[in-house]
Amino acid sequence: MTLSPRELVILMWASNGKTVEETALILEVSYSSVMHAVKRIQHKLDATNKVHAVAKAIRAGYIS
Repeated sequence: MTLSPRELVILMWASNGKTVEETALILEVSYSSVMHAVKRIQHKLDATNKVHAVAKAIRAGYIS
């Protein structure tokens, strides 16, 4: 599955240790928007949580 540009940005911030709340503030969107994107990312990458999604994204070459 392909990740959207927004999903990639959210993963990048997560890989830098940012929480959902911090990412929402940085991107100037709501907490629920980021949380919804994280859930979509987890589904697309077949990951059990955000940390697992970041690890899988790195292995797949989506982020470095």
